[in-house]
Amino acid sequence: FAQYVREQGYHIIPISAQGQLEYGCNFLNLGNSNIITVHRETARQLARNLHLPLAHIELIEYRSITSMYGSVHCSSQVIRRVAPAPQGSTSQPCLHQLANAPRGTIGPAPAPTGPLSGRVSLVVTRTGSAAQRTNKCIMVAPTSFYHDRSSEMCNFFNQHPTITDRPASRRHLQQQFLLEFSELHSKVVADVGMDVLLFHHEDYEACPNAIFVSNIFTAHHPAELHRPSSEAAMVLYPMRNPDRRNEFRSDALHQLRLRYPDVTDLRNLVDRGLALEGAGSIVLDRARRIAYVAVSARADEAAAKLWAQATGYTLVTFTATDDSRPILHSNTLLCIGDGFAMYCPSLIHPAHRERVSMSLASSGLEIIEVTAAQQRSLATNAVNVSSASGESVLVMSTAAHDSLDEAQRTRLLAHVHRIVHSSIPTIEAVGGGGIAALMGLLF
Repeated sequence: FAQYVREQGYHIIPISAQGQLEYGCNFLNLGNSNIITVHRETARQLARNLHLPLAHIELIEYRSITSMYGSVHCSSQVIRRVAPAPQGSTSQPCLHQLANAPRGTIGPAPAPTGPLSGRVSLVVTRTGSAAQRTNKCIMVAPTSFYHDRSSEMCNFFNQHPTITDRPASRRHLQQQFLLEFSELHSKVVADVGMDVLLFHHEDYEACPNAIFVSNIFTAHHPAELHRPSSEAAMVLYPMRNPDRRNEFRSDALHQLRLRYPDVTDLRNLVDRGLALEGAGSIVLDRARRIAYVAVSARADEAAAKLWAQATGYTLVTFTATDDSRPILHSNTLLCIGDGFAMYCPSLIHPAHRERVSMSLASSGLEIIEVTAAQQRSLATNAVNVSSASGESVLVMSTAAHDSLDEAQRTRLLAHVHRIVHSSIPTIEAVGGGGIAALMGLLF
């Protein structure tokens, strides 16, 4: 076979058996020596090969995809090909060369134009407001999402009287989770134009709530934290539920550290019995560097103070309850966007209510109040993001959107170009979280 291949004018670059198992052969040749590979040693061999003069070789992190038994070649499809050069020609044939592809076309992709056109990229180009909005996020597909009884005990957003642990019931729920998530992902990528870094989990990893990715980390632009370092930063958080601590996967953290080398790791606070659950516990006014935290079993005030010391944010803490049940996550009653704050003051303790309202108002934000009934529909669990063209977009669930009245929507539309909503009733009822929990924003 090797002799036949050589007779056809090809040069063979041998790789090891281990390299083959690690998808060294499964690379993408875009023509004109532009190559994308997922295997470091293969990238080195290609770069050293004299038959690939001036090769542009892109090594990308792809382990979340190769874990599903495929790589870049499998996850792409050729639309047009250039015929191989005649035998004896000095130019090397490219089996997967795109027609008329000029040198240097490997780089930033064009804006998304369809439901599958989101780019997996950690090069963040921030648009819109200098601080509050971004057009990139992480999402985790609900491939191992199921009813978590340990979370049910303290999260009254879980509403599932008919849910059982029978396999058939679980399979049905899994299908619903995937359908709802797929629609949301499609709208975030295609309708909004965001870049989404997509991960998934397997059942054996025991991460039933991994879909709520914004709870485990926050990302910060260098100027936001006023640190001597010019590096982008991220914070990793201590999770109350032990199962949620499994969500800090090494491959995901590796990708995040490539973009956010300045890491504040608070996870060891669990050894002191403390919890603070990321963007769920902390609602950030990034432009004014103010953080709002509803103190609860998932947001200890001591942990919040340590976080504020590390980040330089001004901390506004309060308590909130609904029918004497504590509000566990701040982002279920407060959403801060570009120029507005949508929140539910009636659930905040009377002793703290004026302080929170005054802080929001003095920041120049228009306060759009929602009722307790609207809060229970997760009306405030929304995110203000940027479209690919820089427009301000509010993303929320359909239940949240439908709970708002016309006057509230009109006031919101004075600050955002449009509202995009997606129906996720099963995820909200079973998981107890909404849109803001599903999108881990990258700044």
